[in-house]
Amino acid sequence: MLNGFEAAIAVEAQEVAAAASASESFSKSKTKKAVKIVLLIVLMLFLLQ
Repeated sequence: MLNGFEAAIAVEAQEVAAAASASESFSKSKTKKAVKIVLLIVLMLFLLQ
């Protein structure tokens, strides 16, 4: 998840998009992370901009 953000910074992207799943099982199957962790990452990315 952070790899894409780092790539966006490297090419000086003006915008990035982030999404989080509402379903714990879907989140874990797709990102290998719990919903709470994904939301914290999204918040961190938002605050870094």
